[in-house]
Amino acid sequence: TPIELDGNSTLNVYDGDNSRTLTINGTLSNGNGTGGNGALVLNQTSTVILAGLANDYGNTTIGSAATLRVGDGGANGSLGSGIVTNNGLLIFNRGSGSSYTQDKTINGTGTFRVQSGTVVGSGAAAFGANGAKVEVLSGGTINLNGVSRGANDMTYTIAGTGNGGVGAITNTGTDIYEQAGILNLTLSGNASVGGNNGRFDIGRSGTEYGAINGGGFTLTKIGSNAIVVRTTASNISYVVSGGS
Repeated sequence: TPIELDGNSTLNVYDGDNSRTLTINGTLSNGNGTGGNGALVLNQTSTVILAGLANDYGNTTIGSAATLRVGDGGANGSLGSGIVTNNGLLIFNRGSGSSYTQDKTINGTGTFRVQSGTVVGSGAAAFGANGAKVEVLSGGTINLNGVSRGANDMTYTIAGTGNGGVGAITNTGTDIYEQAGILNLTLSGNASVGGNNGRFDIGRSGTEYGAINGGGFTLTKIGSNAIVVRTTASNISYVVSGGS
């Protein structure tokens, strides 16, 4: 059953700080059917699961203690059509084998987490603004997609071999050099990264050098592309099983 937001109305979700969850299995849309006007706002410690396929409401705001989950472990789940302000936790959980193109601008310094499935970033702010945190859990994949995100100070924390074994971080687009590379990388478990197209760099973004913290785990390079490590690393082992 769809939920329609008439005119410029806003769906505000409160939970009384009781960590309750609202699951929306139908489409969250604007009552006029044109998209782009209604808004979704998550307050307090609320969790909202967007399990519908084609949500076309407008902007999304995630409060500092709130969680928005896109997908409920299946193939469906989508954001609205507008800007996302993420000061809390945004989770993509669309299931093994699925792929979602994230083309919305994300503001805020909250956490962007891929729990399962692949999220393809198609814009400079597809994963968040400077200072945001990106997490990839075992079974999830971030696809950099050859997009230059400019000098940024985001931290990526990853584990696992990725969705379908393509790596926790992959790049199917053109080269991304150090000026727009991954500044900080932390392993929360053994992880693989790679791709079969363009190169991407780890440890530098713009003129700033970052840090690589292995946590005692192994980082495995897969695929035919090149990855350049441009900073010192601690407590990590490397395995190159493809490319360079």
